Amino acid sequence: MEPVVDLLALLRARALKPGALRSVADGEALMAHLFRQFEEERREGPQLPRISRLGACAKQLGYYASGAQRDGKETDLRALLTWATGDAIEIITLAALADALVGTAYSLLAWAPGTQTRLTLRVGALEVPGHPDGVLVESSTGRWVALVSIKSRSSYGFADDEKRFAEHGAPWGSEESLWWQTQGYLNSNEAVAHKVEQEIVLCICKDSGAQAQYAFGRYGFVPAAVEQHLLEAARPDARRVLVDGRELRPAPDICERCLGAGEVEYKRGLSKCLTCGGTGRGKPKDIGKIGFPCTYCPFFRPCWGPKLIEEIGTDYRGRPARVLRLLDYNPDAVTHG
Repeated sequence: MEPVVDLLALLRARALKPGALRSVADGEALMAHLFRQFEEERREGPQLPRISRLGACAKQLGYYASGAQRDGKETDLRALLTWATGDAIEIITLAALADALVGTAYSLLAWAPGTQTRLTLRVGALEVPGHPDGVLVESSTGRWVALVSIKSRSSYGFADDEKRFAEHGAPWGSEESLWWQTQGYLNSNEAVAHKVEQEIVLCICKDSGAQAQYAFGRYGFVPAAVEQHLLEAARPDARRVLVDGRELRPAPDICERCLGAGEVEYKRGLSKCLTCGGTGRGKPKDIGKIGFPCTYCPFFRPCWGPKLIEEIGTDYRGRPARVLRLLDYNPDAVTHG
């Protein structure tokens, strides 16, 4: 899908013309937003779902809703600096984009911190709140044209997005939490009422500054799928399942492909056959390894229980990273914890 307005081209043109950003009206508010990761206290207690969190597994959403004590991924200095870097990229890009639109037929509505447009996704009797990074409007009429989001990506994620776009026409699909966030905004009461059919996503690689632009249309089945997901999250024995029904499980010792049962595509972030790594080659290793969605979950210890093993490995950069594994994992006798 092509974006209704080429925002990336406008941004690139603006970068070649240095000058004061006419869009920045309240510099103090922008600076406060950049430091908020270090100044705002983390919310505790029961938390209802937000659109940005819909892609999480049902069990994690259940932990949040119950107000369970967090015992998993910590909010350490590395996390704070990573989030603050993402905030900086988002604010700078939005400010530059708002300025780049001056003199065109369009303008960017409600992009500054504290002014963003509130959206609500109706899911059964529940209204799930959220907000896009901005709304592209027609300057002369105020008509909503598209929702706008800025995503800061690691070099690994950025390259993977480009590869998947080249192969499948989209940087991510329903296996990615970002897809559900985008669909949550597009299916919101306000987006539907304003007849907005597209969200334009600008991805910025925070390691290199490379940029990419993607456009997403609305899928009408999303509210019903989210409703079933939230019903699962409300169960006392909620499973580790994503919105599309796939389960987060430790890595098995062998996959169907290696068993000769045909091709199996293992989605990133979920269990992958570590016999072959999804390539059809290699030796068995790392049976019971748990994927990265769980590694970044603030509830992974109570979720997986006493058989959870925590180790130190390396990430794609070669930097130290936590590795989770399930002791004595038997893929034929999985419990949901």
